[in-house]
Amino acid sequence: MSRERADRCDGFELDPRKFMNDTRGWTAEQVGVYFRLLCEGWLALERPGHFPDDLAALRSFAVGSTDAEWERAQDRILGAMKHRGGCLVQDGQAREYDRQTRSVAASKARGRFAGLKSAAKRSDVFATTKPTDVQHVFNGRSTDVPTDVQPPSFLPPSSKEESKSKHLPADPSSPVNPARSVIKVPPESESFAAFYADWPRPTGRARAWKAWQAALKRHPETDEDAILGASWMWAGLYADQKREPMHIPHPATWLNGSLFLEDPK
Repeated sequence: MSRERADRCDGFELDPRKFMNDTRGWTAEQVGVYFRLLCEGWLALERPGHFPDDLAALRSFAVGSTDAEWERAQDRILGAMKHRGGCLVQDGQAREYDRQTRSVAASKARGRFAGLKSAAKRSDVFATTKPTDVQHVFNGRSTDVPTDVQPPSFLPPSSKEESKSKHLPADPSSPVNPARSVIKVPPESESFAAFYADWPRPTGRARAWKAWQAALKRHPETDEDAILGASWMWAGLYADQKREPMHIPHPATWLNGSLFLEDPK
């Protein structure tokens, strides 16, 4: 009954906390029958997680289980599924299949814009220029401006000390201590790093990271994998259109516009 499918991986992720909660009070035999049924459903169903709403057909997925084992486990299994759209739906596996389907589609789109990505890196000077790479032209020659040169101060020494004392509290435990009021920016996630690296116009990384976090807060129903997959499909569209890098939105602009919620087609 099992056969390979091109639209999914060989395995599926299982949330251990949810699985243990769903099978609380079950015997080891009942858990084994249920787990074999899920594995067979992943391999054989056209849409994993959506089992036929028929007891005899559902029994066929419990491969390796005897009729007696099935009789003792079927009520538990039926209680762990929901009747929806004429099917018995196992929510965890259904969501996992939908996630993998989006990932497969996004991977195909990702392959189409590999050439555009390299072209954008060559043509977009802002992708490689750093804020410290400032140069001045003098007498026909480019000279680097030293970054460690401080402008001269015209305040007398006593005035300098008084000025510092006004802004820096003597007590380190004071709530206005600058060292204690620094805003910590959370480290970048792996999904964001992949998004920024693969975007055909990687410009403004700091602004893009802020926009990424803001997008997740604005749309709590959307996760990082969904945004990453949508970005691959949009980048694939730009590659198919042979769009010039200057006409591709910056990562932050694309995120702030919530274009990951729209179909690029």
